[in-house]
Amino acid sequence: MNKESYIGTATNRKETEGWFVGEFMSGLLHSDSVGIAYKVLHPGDSGKLHTHSKSTEYTIVIEGEYPVKVGGREIVLKAGDFMVIPANTSLEWQIPMGGKPATVIIIRSPAINDKILL
Repeated sequence: MNKESYIGTATNRKETEGWFVGEFMSGLLHSDSVGIAYKVLHPGDSGKLHTHSKSTEYTIVIEGEYPVKVGGREIVLKAGDFMVIPANTSLEWQIPMGGKPATVIIIRSPAINDKILL
């Protein structure tokens, strides 16, 4: 059993779009059971309509506002809010132009590549 620890910075992960633990990472950051991302979303950034066939996604808003459309319902999450998105539930989001950045933590379990664009 590997007893090493890993200390890193969750920011500056542009090459993995904010994901720092998951199925596509190596070493101690590799996990098939959970994926974790720290993302700063800027005005104009968006996530196309999609779903995950097997994964549940948990999103926590750390700072700013995060306008989403989940399961056809439009809501604006604010700092301190969270949402749980079960598998096979549609999701899309967009940070409005002229708005402020939003910082979110996203946790997906299991950490498998099951994203389906709708």
